[in-house]
Amino acid sequence: MKEVKIIICCLYFLLVFNQAWSRPVSVYDSIMNAVRKEQVSGVTDFAELNAAVDSYLNSAIFEVARGKWLDVNYRETVRTNPSWANALRRIKDMSLAYTINNPENSYYQSPTLFAAINKSLDYFCTCNPVPYSTNWYSQGVSRPQILALILINMRYGLVKLNSAVEKKAIDVMCRDTAYNSRGRNNPLQRVNQGANRSLIAMDWLYIGSLIKSDYMLRIGTEESYSPIKYTRGEGIQQDLSYNMHYGYLYTGGYGSVFMSSVIESAFYTAGTRYAIKGSMLGLFRRFVLESVLGTIRGHWIDWNVIGRGISRIGTLNRDYTSLLKKMQLIDADSAYLYNPVIARMNGSRPPSYGIVPAHRYYWKTDYTLHLRPAFTFAIHAISSRTLSTEIGNNENLKGFWAAEGATDIQTVGDEYYNIFPLWNWTHIPGTTLPDSLPSTNGGKAPGGGDRKGTSAFAGGVSDSLYGVTTFEMNNDVLTSAKKSWFQFDDEVVCLGAGISSTATQPVNTTVNQTLLRDNSVLVSSRDNVSRLDNGVHLHYKNNLDWVVQDGVGYVFPNGGNIDLLTENRRGNWLGISKAGSLSSHNVESENIFQLTIAHGIHPSNDKYAYIVVPGKKTATDMIDYLSKNNISIGINSDSVQAVYHRGLRIWQMVFYKGNAFYNNDSIRIWTNIPSTIMIKRIGNTLYKIYVADPSQTASSISVFAELSGIPGTRVVCVTLPSGNFAGQSVMTTISDSSNKYVDADNR
Repeated sequence: MKEVKIIICCLYFLLVFNQAWSRPVSVYDSIMNAVRKEQVSGVTDFAELNAAVDSYLNSAIFEVARGKWLDVNYRETVRTNPSWANALRRIKDMSLAYTINNPENSYYQSPTLFAAINKSLDYFCTCNPVPYSTNWYSQGVSRPQILALILINMRYGLVKLNSAVEKKAIDVMCRDTAYNSRGRNNPLQRVNQGANRSLIAMDWLYIGSLIKSDYMLRIGTEESYSPIKYTRGEGIQQDLSYNMHYGYLYTGGYGSVFMSSVIESAFYTAGTRYAIKGSMLGLFRRFVLESVLGTIRGHWIDWNVIGRGISRIGTLNRDYTSLLKKMQLIDADSAYLYNPVIARMNGSRPPSYGIVPAHRYYWKTDYTLHLRPAFTFAIHAISSRTLSTEIGNNENLKGFWAAEGATDIQTVGDEYYNIFPLWNWTHIPGTTLPDSLPSTNGGKAPGGGDRKGTSAFAGGVSDSLYGVTTFEMNNDVLTSAKKSWFQFDDEVVCLGAGISSTATQPVNTTVNQTLLRDNSVLVSSRDNVSRLDNGVHLHYKNNLDWVVQDGVGYVFPNGGNIDLLTENRRGNWLGISKAGSLSSHNVESENIFQLTIAHGIHPSNDKYAYIVVPGKKTATDMIDYLSKNNISIGINSDSVQAVYHRGLRIWQMVFYKGNAFYNNDSIRIWTNIPSTIMIKRIGNTLYKIYVADPSQTASSISVFAELSGIPGTRVVCVTLPSGNFAGQSVMTTISDSSNKYVDADNR
């Protein structure tokens, strides 16, 4: 006996189906034509498709009379990749083979294949219980959408699908997505937000076009677009980053899924009354261009923004060319904006093409993106407000430390492609960590909550072109550190101080751990330049000047105990993912470059300094860069870190304490609260001051300054943003007309 919700759903469908006869049907056909065209265009190798169908119909695994595959477990309920999903994928392939008219397609209009499609779909939909998974996504998104694509394909066949079988398939699609479903898998349930809401809403768009329901199309498109808004929960944040599962940075994970699903829905409905437009389209355009595509160099995405997806093979390769061409049709007036991205992705232009220099600090997700034509530098930190990289569904099993000030350095883009099974996960680029990897519960459901940062002090200040980012570890697994990154046009200065640990393992700061290119590394030790081959492990004690590897230079202005390792590593993806995919068994073998600064066991108030200089390939490049002498590290302590760029006349500072001060021959600065500060001299007696509160708790800040060209001590009081904008940068000025600080002599 069918469940009550299925009966209600089907009666409702019959009602709207009868009503639809009196209305124009072009909108339904338009949507189905677009869906169909996209599926057909995805078939590029008919020999491969025919071979696949041959294997599906092999009598050894396929019971023709019942339409059942013997190698499929229709009762498997595992969270990821349940066996029954293979049956749906096979039927979908078969529906394409049956309906595509191409001389290379040997199965076009095949009566044998038609019978197999009817039988296999009927068997699937008649199973009791209907195949399902303990993961809502399988029956809320995957199962209904693949079924819909099968039904749409069969509408284009010479002989239409058996009507009783089609009705069963629609019943199964409705089982969890009906408007009266008690579960979460319908678009009207408030529990669904962000990418998940858009994906579920697409179910209704498909079903609405199949049964000719204006109501379902309207709800499907409205709910697909409804997450295009600023939110404090799951979805687009006020800073345009993407939050999912209430605290995780996911711009390139769920954020890119959200982007894709909205573009697909908008493409299917383009030119109809359901088309996306107006301010909603404007916000979506900004999110796509600035946030998602901003994290992609060439066609390689920053691994910091993909969450637990880091443990999926090929995950960094993001060629959205075809998707962006659809976006150009949807967003016709701004189509030209997508051309540089498409050119970089399809390889017709280099990764530097069309890159506009920018610095973006995302205060809602503790993420920094520093863009230059020559390189991308990204930082992922966590605070007591945000969660570390997600672990769940048996994915990202070693990602405990993956957001502790992790840095991504790209010039070409593919520097970390498929490196993750080979990583030493206690040596994540940019981090300062004990050589210990705590165990995690990788089998839990995503969104169950991992861990937050140990300090509220994580943030940055930016003028949209330059910026400083800071992050504090406060006794995180017995280890503490204060870390900052000072970001300019040609370099990023990386400072760490207050490094202390009571852990029994040695503590290291990892400068980088990336793929080794050309099997060689260029090093300068006490001004002696040499080239190292693969297979070395060297220790430098205050005698390493700089290193160059794969077009990136690393300068050590204050020396340090530095380990340089190059070696071949082999490993499969099972070490970081047990999600059930066959690809997890793939073995990777690559040469690895690893550069670390050793702090030893039980360090106390240790520090480090290094400068990342992308775009350098030779010793001459490095000597020329160093001869400019643009960088001055003013102070690197557990109270203040400060860097001055002589060429740009920019000071960047981090004050970990209120009333700590920085001074040199030309400047003296302090603030009344912990803060990040950037000062730009733009005239003899005029300075721009950019300020932010990394802790996001203060309502105002007072900046005290003694500056060259301005007599006395001046003070400016600045009101800081609050609510969704707490942590955002604010600009003010100091000039010879600014208020004098009368108590200066008492300091």
